[in-house]
Amino acid sequence: MTILHPDLKLSEAATVPFLTERKFYSNADEFRLQIEEAILSASESNNGITPFTYAFAPGIYQFLTVGGGEIFTPDILQDFIDKLSSLASEKLNLQHVSTPQLRLYIKGCSRTLARDDIEAGWHYIFCLTPPARRRSMQVRIAGQAIQDGKAPLLTLQRVTRFQLEFNQLLVTNIEYPYSIETGSSSMNPLEGLMFLDGYIW
Repeated sequence: MTILHPDLKLSEAATVPFLTERKFYSNADEFRLQIEEAILSASESNNGITPFTYAFAPGIYQFLTVGGGEIFTPDILQDFIDKLSSLASEKLNLQHVSTPQLRLYIKGCSRTLARDDIEAGWHYIFCLTPPARRRSMQVRIAGQAIQDGKAPLLTLQRVTRFQLEFNQLLVTNIEYPYSIETGSSSMNPLEGLMFLDGYIW
């Protein structure tokens, strides 16, 4: 089922435009299997060196990442992009979807509330954290600041929280800052919180 915010226009300052869909992709289990195979094969044949690189911006984010094309087979990757493209066309009247990056959050990884510096109109997150890991990732999306009439110098920011589950897609407008909170306590990549990340325009 898709949950679509009733008003996707940025003119409504008090709303946070988003859409989300549970059980979005029928081959999500195969995605997860290919990730696990890539991590396990690294320990067996590559002296433990995984394909992930470390992304870091001081005070903003830190996580492990790799391009989807380096992990997934071309057929399943293209099938997922086609599925996203259909949603983008139907729900947002947009035509382009970026190839997803795989993000991995292990112990110490997080993202503060920040806006991506990119011109694409929408950002997507597709959760691949397995159902057994109940401390699933939480995404916060901040709406535009609103003035508190009782205190002229005070502004408030409406925040929407999502506790994403396995095989759930979240698409948000790029104009709004978002954060990733994981609570992950393990350095084992197989126990980390994983999702596909990309843009729609």
